[in-house]
Amino acid sequence: MAVFSGADMAFVYEGFLTDLECDHLISLAKENLQRSAVADNDNGESQVSDVRTSSGMFISKAKDPVVSDIEDKLSTCKTLHVNFFVTRNPSKFLPMDH
Repeated sequence: MAVFSGADMAFVYEGFLTDLECDHLISLAKENLQRSAVADNDNGESQVSDVRTSSGMFISKAKDPVVSDIEDKLSTCKTLHVNFFVTRNPSKFLPMDH
């Protein structure tokens, strides 16, 4: 494990996921990505804006056996709690996205 950013609790685990697990998460994300929204200044409701150009989606906990296996694998990491796993919030950023 390498600490990417201790302040932000970001870690890099090289080779942690198999190619199959990575492909599965990418497939789930591709099927469900939606443009990220911002809060409307007047009413607080979410709206798509050119100010924020990224896309994202959420994967529900224990969505399927592959996601459950990934969550089980992550739960063995003593520094992390299952509720904070970024794998459940894939995002897509292109050059110049914000």
